[in-house]
Amino acid sequence: MTPAERLKSVGAANGKDDVVEELLAMYDDFLDVTQGEKAKVLARFREKTDREELTERATLFGDLFSQLVNDVAREQIRRYLTV
Repeated sequence: MTPAERLKSVGAANGKDDVVEELLAMYDDFLDVTQGEKAKVLARFREKTDREELTERATLFGDLFSQLVNDVAREQIRRYLTV
């Protein structure tokens, strides 16, 4: 099972399909940005507006993933993941 398939199964088992789909779409966007030629990626991060937008999207991704973990994980697992 791939990581994406595992994540989808967690979403399906916990009624969080919409959050999982949003996370996977955001991860695809991340790959599109970072898998390019190194000079182009660096140039994009030099632009203040692009850098701010990408940072905001990364923060949102982290927030959504944390929320998913909080919504589906038992308390003991949450403590382990946050330590």
